[in-house]
Amino acid sequence: MTERHGGNLLKLALAAGKPAGEILDFSANINPLGPPEGFRELISARTGDLVHYPDPDCTDLVRAFSERYGVAPEEVLIGNGSTELLYLLPQLLGKRRALIPVPAYVDYERAAELAGLAVERLPLREKEGFAPDLAVIAAALRGDEIVFLGRPNNPTGHLIPAAALRELASGHPQTVFISDEAFADFAPEAETLIASGRPANIIILKSLTKFYAMPGLRLGGVVAAPELIRRLRDRTPPWSVNTLAQAVGAAALRDTAYTEETLRFVHDRREGLFAALQALPDLTVYPGTANFLLLRSDRRNLDAPEIAQRLLADGIAIRVCTNFAGLDRRFFRIAVRTEAENDRILDALRKVLGIANNKSVRRRTPAIMFQGTGSNAGKSILAAAMCRILLQDGF
Repeated sequence: MTERHGGNLLKLALAAGKPAGEILDFSANINPLGPPEGFRELISARTGDLVHYPDPDCTDLVRAFSERYGVAPEEVLIGNGSTELLYLLPQLLGKRRALIPVPAYVDYERAAELAGLAVERLPLREKEGFAPDLAVIAAALRGDEIVFLGRPNNPTGHLIPAAALRELASGHPQTVFISDEAFADFAPEAETLIASGRPANIIILKSLTKFYAMPGLRLGGVVAAPELIRRLRDRTPPWSVNTLAQAVGAAALRDTAYTEETLRFVHDRREGLFAALQALPDLTVYPGTANFLLLRSDRRNLDAPEIAQRLLADGIAIRVCTNFAGLDRRFFRIAVRTEAENDRILDALRKVLGIANNKSVRRRTPAIMFQGTGSNAGKSILAAAMCRILLQDGF
């Protein structure tokens, strides 16, 4: 059975028969640099505050978020991960339908269904690289719907330009657009609609756990009109964001050096990984703008679940995409990680595909067996003679 999400490390380790610490996890899209420097010390320093309730308003964290993204504090609500906020929104927006261009993050549909919305999928075309067609979306709008859009989209990595989404939303003011920017911080070209020129019918979701490599702390935010933020706050459980998450989140948002380093690091590793994957036979690689890549196996006898099983035997986990609407057993997703880790999955994929590892071995040379003499000296003479012959022949 396919996991609904990546990153279930304990389950992956159990399936591989290895300790969790030995699993190299490409199934979850987390910053490969790890958390910003000083997180451990900050958490240690704040443990004394755990005897008190957390700040229910996340005052300093909201201030840091507002400073980072240039938005008024009254337009921001922080939650226990952006998924918590995603599940709340459809319950409050008063719409009947949900339109979801697919493939897309699987919880869009689940959140809509739990809120009682009728879900309509808008299949994206494989031959067009799963690029959203905004004209198709516009043609399906009646004003009674929420449109869920990933910017960049998970799992395809495709990015809808901010200007195009702004124009679409402005032309359909009765429709609510939820723009999920969980991975936007990895893509400097992903102009956010948070600060300026955001139509009132666009709601922005932000995840802090992926970019700052702290999914275990659960931290995310939503940006919307102040009235909707007040209604959301009334439906959010009190103290849903713990003290340590608030402290770490505020520090992370103010760490501009970490942001700049991440953008350079991920861009370089993604481009290198993309090029290396493209050089492998029987794989189609879709260009992405975030910290992951979508792949398709083009070999009939080797689908994504089989590739995943073989890689997991080597201690490497990938995300099989069979539970993404619009994708079948050929598709899988891998995260962008460090150069050494990317090299490891490349080597493992070469092994699975049954091709030579050209990085370590430039060309095959035949093994030479020396027979007819039993002494080491005789073998040495023959070996030297054969080497001279091979060199003279230009082997």
